[in-house]
Amino acid sequence: MTNSDADSLRGMCAPAMRSVMARVPAFTAVIFFLLFSGPPSFRKRDPMDSLQGVVDWSVLLQAAVWVFAGLWTVYQLGRDLRAGRRIPITQAEIAGLVMIACLAVSIFVSEAPLLTAFKIGQLLISLLFAALFVRRHGISKCIDYIFAASVVLTLAIAVCAFVAPDLVFYEDFDMVRLHGDPIAPLPTVATYALFLLITRRRRLSEFRFWILFSFLSTMLVVSLTRHAWFLAIASLLLYLYKESKSAVLRRTTLLLLATAPFVLVFYVFPALNTYRSSDSIANLTGRTDLWVYLVGITILRSPWIGLGYYSASRLVASNFNAGMGTAHSAFVEVFLGGGLISLIPCLILFYLLAYKSLQCLSRTAPRLNFVGGVLFLITATIALMGGDFTAGEIGITFWSLAAFLPAAVDARHPVSGTAHQHLRAVIT
Repeated sequence: MTNSDADSLRGMCAPAMRSVMARVPAFTAVIFFLLFSGPPSFRKRDPMDSLQGVVDWSVLLQAAVWVFAGLWTVYQLGRDLRAGRRIPITQAEIAGLVMIACLAVSIFVSEAPLLTAFKIGQLLISLLFAALFVRRHGISKCIDYIFAASVVLTLAIAVCAFVAPDLVFYEDFDMVRLHGDPIAPLPTVATYALFLLITRRRRLSEFRFWILFSFLSTMLVVSLTRHAWFLAIASLLLYLYKESKSAVLRRTTLLLLATAPFVLVFYVFPALNTYRSSDSIANLTGRTDLWVYLVGITILRSPWIGLGYYSASRLVASNFNAGMGTAHSAFVEVFLGGGLISLIPCLILFYLLAYKSLQCLSRTAPRLNFVGGVLFLITATIALMGGDFTAGEIGITFWSLAAFLPAAVDARHPVSGTAHQHLRAVIT
């Protein structure tokens, strides 16, 4: 294990060494929920408003939440430094900080420098807040909070579907979809909640489990988001493989996992052609055309430092398609906004975490290491398809796992012995 990851492991194991986990203060829990939820904007907003500097009550609420979260983070870091405590950092977090520093250069070429600076500030606060939360309270507590917040947000979207349908339903070509964006992206929070519900079935009564399972499954189905359906099915099959005691059942699960994409693409999705056109699968509902266009623009105009993080996608993507307000991919967003100098550390960051998460899929890995690994693969896939790993549910989950995964497993030397026992004490 590398020195930085070992330091991080000791930092996460410290509560276990003191025999009891630090209780999460109410103020910290509120900040976690607000950052995880965005916070909700409670209204639909024209993407051009951000470029034009339009300020309303929702913008003020967003800014206030992130300022308070930033002050909390600075206070906590200052307290550690004054106490002489080392602040452990993983290689993934170093790559993240380098990426953020490189993205900051794009402020000077941005068409909306305040928007770019705000998004980079969100990115930095998400990284630092998640790192502090995981090291203070453990990954198990963090995952518990992700589950609870996801269920609450899914429930809020369901309520709004009846009391404020115009807020959460979206026109999509010739159909209307329940997406829930002003509250939270329904496909993301429903996928998180459904997978994490399965992992804690033993901790719930049969009645509560099946009520929640039915509710979350229904919400995921009515979202009509195909990649979310695939992620939910794949994650549940992986968990079944992990928990199965029968070799025959494990082989059957792997077979189902291997054939699931083909069954969905060639049989299930065409059967639902009335609701979502199967013709859009080939170009990922227009994403591939958008990515080619945005990458081409970046290469021609500013390949090294980009055109301004998030401000560029607001303008350039809207020129391609008026309905597009982002690059619909974390990687394209970073390249378009920050150029190659930002994309390189971004790719290193994702590689480090993807490699660690794949190791966590081993059947011999601790149970919650496995949960963390699957959760990262879900998060990374959603980020690739358009999720915002700057902030919100994707951002907090991504950076929480960036603090945990590199410390939980090493490429050549898995965590073992006393350190392994301490780690399990923290995460279970």
